[in-house]
Amino acid sequence: MNKELLESQWVQAKEYIRSKWDHITDEDIRQINGRYDQLVAKLQQRYGMTREEAEDEIRRFTFDRNVKPQDRSFSRSMREEDVRRSDSSSLFKWLLFAGIPLALLAAWFAHHEDTTAMNPTTPTTTRETVVNVPNDQLILRDIQTHFARSGAIGSDLTNVRINSINGIVTVQGTVPSAEVRDTLLRDIKAINGVKDVNNQLQVLPVAK
Repeated sequence: MNKELLESQWVQAKEYIRSKWDHITDEDIRQINGRYDQLVAKLQQRYGMTREEAEDEIRRFTFDRNVKPQDRSFSRSMREEDVRRSDSSSLFKWLLFAGIPLALLAAWFAHHEDTTAMNPTTPTTTRETVVNVPNDQLILRDIQTHFARSGAIGSDLTNVRINSINGIVTVQGTVPSAEVRDTLLRDIKAINGVKDVNNQLQVLPVAK
């Protein structure tokens, strides 16, 4: 048995060392731990050999010939088990690192939905962006563009909310005068795609 074989197959070799040299104790085996020089030293100590005699004794002991087929099978099984454990460990680490971002993303969506449910949108501009079909998006965009460009009554629409569903535009809120209300409704009706206007505006009373 050579040094390399002793180190590489120590798990199996130590059992055959015990059976061949019965003066070697379990504590000796622990101290040897696959180290060739330690095995030589223990043979010298336990059997009173010189170093040369101990090395000759080790060389004459051919470990491969003493390994039974089932022992080789056991060794292969141990290596395969180590590979499986390594693969399982790698998979676990991958799932762990991948699972953390996924969990954070799921938590963000849950928080976003809760926040939306608890805090419904209450715009204070001239546009309420609640849309069901693409045409409604265009209608609301055109309404916003129209009043942004005109600037005539823009400052009077801070408390107005506008919503479009299937071309039916609903206008809610308060305006300072009937003139502003009529102008707003007239201009909205002229927007392309508007089928009808549901007026829910209230005119603020004139301060005395």
